[in-house]
Amino acid sequence: MADKVGKRKRVSKNKKKSWRKHTDVGDVEDYLEDKRLQERTGGLVADRPDEKLFFVDSKIEDGDLQVPAKRRKRQPKSLKCHAHLQPDTKVKPIVLRRNINRNKIKKKCIRSQNKVQSGTLSATEKRAQTQRKEANIKSRRKRQGRREVPVASCDLWGNNVLNEPGPTVDKHYLKVTKKEQIKLPPHMKLKPSEVSAVEVAPPGASYNPEYEEHQNLLQTALQIEARKLKKELKVERSIASIQHRTADEIQKTWLEEMSAGLTEENDDRQDDDTEYKDDDRLSVNPPVRREDKKTEKQRKKEKMLKVQEKRGKLAKEKREKDNRLFRLKSIKREIRKEEKIKEDRSRKKTELREKFANRPRKLGKLKYEEPDLPVQLSEDLAGSLRLLKPEGHLLEDRFKSYQKRNIIEPRNRAKVVRKYRLKEFEKKGHKAVTI
Repeated sequence: MADKVGKRKRVSKNKKKSWRKHTDVGDVEDYLEDKRLQERTGGLVADRPDEKLFFVDSKIEDGDLQVPAKRRKRQPKSLKCHAHLQPDTKVKPIVLRRNINRNKIKKKCIRSQNKVQSGTLSATEKRAQTQRKEANIKSRRKRQGRREVPVASCDLWGNNVLNEPGPTVDKHYLKVTKKEQIKLPPHMKLKPSEVSAVEVAPPGASYNPEYEEHQNLLQTALQIEARKLKKELKVERSIASIQHRTADEIQKTWLEEMSAGLTEENDDRQDDDTEYKDDDRLSVNPPVRREDKKTEKQRKKEKMLKVQEKRGKLAKEKREKDNRLFRLKSIKREIRKEEKIKEDRSRKKTELREKFANRPRKLGKLKYEEPDLPVQLSEDLAGSLRLLKPEGHLLEDRFKSYQKRNIIEPRNRAKVVRKYRLKEFEKKGHKAVTI
């Protein structure tokens, strides 16, 4: 696309300065430059004769000559009957060994002849014989098994479970028909706790105990109750420390809270408070004075001190790194000390684990609570089983035993909450007759 011809610029040329500035002399300079170049490279082209300007090219180079490629004729394929005469590429060439020591070969031959004559076998040969025998027996059994019809050694329609299927039972069949028992992981056979299922009651809980044993049982029950009472008193003391407000005070504060922001006075007071707070927040920093401004000398000094401090830190780290090579003994001592601390810690952990092995673990939200100790007071003791008062409940005892042995988590009795009110109505057949 041709460039647009712009409007001719009109300038005054009444001075030489404007001539030089606004006159285009590029073509003249190009001509002079070309002329100077010709003079430097052998004279002007216009003054040279024709023999120096032109020459006749009579030589032919190899690259310039292009001969058209001839089309190759298709060679006839070799016949199939002549394929046997061709060399077989799959056959490896014969390797001729050189520098063969004939004496060594003769010695090996004599040694092998003696071994065959004597009938002795090496360890590898004996192993090979045993392996061949085992392979023969295995293949023979396999062939016999193919001919035999499989017979089930159990009742296929029964509910019995086979733990160890024999050679005649198909494992795949047992797996599909769910007759084979699933292999459980080893931790499934471990007990969750070593506590016995039925704990033996103390001798003082007998219907006819000895005096000392009964007193010991009463003492333990007293200690348990004292511990519970102590906890209750602690809770009561903490509650008593809180100030109890009366109903009038609660009503008064409730009215004040509910009526906050309803009147204009309260709003104005709140606005004034927020203004004061904003002013305090804005005037936290003190005003900056010109006298407090640091000079250039002080800033340079601070910069130099920072650079020196950084260099000192790097030098200190380098010294510490170099000194570590010369304190191998102390490092070994520290490692031994740490290993000893770890061993002591692991030993204490194992001791604590063994100590609290029989304690119930926290399996849920609630914590396990020991049931009340069944105790008969001295006046409640009877000499015979017929007059004995029953203590506790068998179902509760088993439930607590499951919780203690980590079989189930501790739980509270579920509360039945009815979402709707019961309707009361009278049936016609049972309605009271009024006269």
